[in-house]
Amino acid sequence: ILHAIGHEIRSPLQALSALHPNEDDLEQRYISRMMRAIRALYGETSPADAFGDASINEEIVELSEFLQTITNNAPYSDIGDVAFVSSDSAVVKVDPSALEDVLEHILSNAAGFRDSGTPINLSLQRDGAMAVVRISNTGPRIPLNLLETIFEYGFSSRQQQSSSIGRGQGLFVSRTYLSKMGSTIQARNIEHGVEFEIRIPTFH
Repeated sequence: ILHAIGHEIRSPLQALSALHPNEDDLEQRYISRMMRAIRALYGETSPADAFGDASINEEIVELSEFLQTITNNAPYSDIGDVAFVSSDSAVVKVDPSALEDVLEHILSNAAGFRDSGTPINLSLQRDGAMAVVRISNTGPRIPLNLLETIFEYGFSSRQQQSSSIGRGQGLFVSRTYLSKMGSTIQARNIEHGVEFEIRIPTFH
């Protein structure tokens, strides 16, 4: 049944891809993300293996502009009140579709656990040869023994399971894709909430 559903979804996506052949189009980025998810979820291997085997197509990206676009588009993914502050610019070599997927997963997670009426803060700074992206919210902290566990495939807290945030896949996908791009992600507790830090090598 899942394979049949995947086939039915894949066909119109391929048609949309043909209608938007320019890889720089925002529409093509979203189509690529959906096609990657379809291959992962309805392929012959487990979703975890499929995401691990997913191909990455890197290109040069001005990260500050990219993050501003992510911020502007966040409301269309039902993620409101995202505040972006950039004290630096950075040029990186990444897969834009994969990085957008990563950021949307983290923003969605931050939105699901933030205190009502508080913003999600997104920032960019340079640290030597690294571009550092931080996403933080105000809300409950993560138990110290779970700061690494949250990135495992299938892990989902009781609060997540009782809501529509996800099924323990988003943070696993985020770390997997970032690793393929030579980048890292970690979570830490801050004074009034949680912060995710992504470190991406700058392109020279």
